[in-house]
Amino acid sequence: RAVILWDARTGEGEHRMQGDTGVVACVSFSADGTRLASGSEDRSICVWDVATGAFLRKISDAHFDFVARVTVSPTDRRRLVSAGGTDQAYAWNVDDNREGITVVGLTPDTGA
Repeated sequence: RAVILWDARTGEGEHRMQGDTGVVACVSFSADGTRLASGSEDRSICVWDVATGAFLRKISDAHFDFVARVTVSPTDRRRLVSAGGTDQAYAWNVDDNREGITVVGLTPDTGA
């Protein structure tokens, strides 16, 4: 229910970031290393400031079930993509929590 950032040199926890009410299933750093997004079993996505550990934003009910994957855009830390267990992915604008694009019906590759 928390994300802990550890200092690799000292082995000590730098920030304990709490905001998810379910088990955290995935995390993703922004390309510039300033933001971290977490996806949770509570169907939410939380965004954090890496330097301070401050909670910045929560997108509640991002999926119908748990958030299985989250990725911060490599070119713009204001956007992210999330995927849940219902085979749907969503693109989000983190600044206003709006869903921008819904990618529907992702199916496994059948090799055909």
